[in-house]
Amino acid sequence: MKSQERLCFIAKEYVEPEEWPTLRGIEAFWDDQTLKISFYFKEEIDDSLKEEASVLATEILAQYVDGDLEENYIHLPCSVRLPDSSFWIYKNPN
Repeated sequence: MKSQERLCFIAKEYVEPEEWPTLRGIEAFWDDQTLKISFYFKEEIDDSLKEEASVLATEILAQYVDGDLEENYIHLPCSVRLPDSSFWIYKNPN
């Protein structure tokens, strides 16, 4: 089962908002056998933040039997609205 609902459920288990103060949202969906995850941050993205987000992406992928992973890290200041998407698995309410 590789549904959008399951991705949202898994994100609720792994994303702790207080640990991700600059995270604005996570967009994720399956494209065939590849889990595509985009992390949107309100501040510049350094190597440490990328590494932490990559660990989170791997933890989400590990909840499935198989699949590949494609990650994107996007700097999007608060002054810019998050894109419209039906694939949000997490949005920071602030």
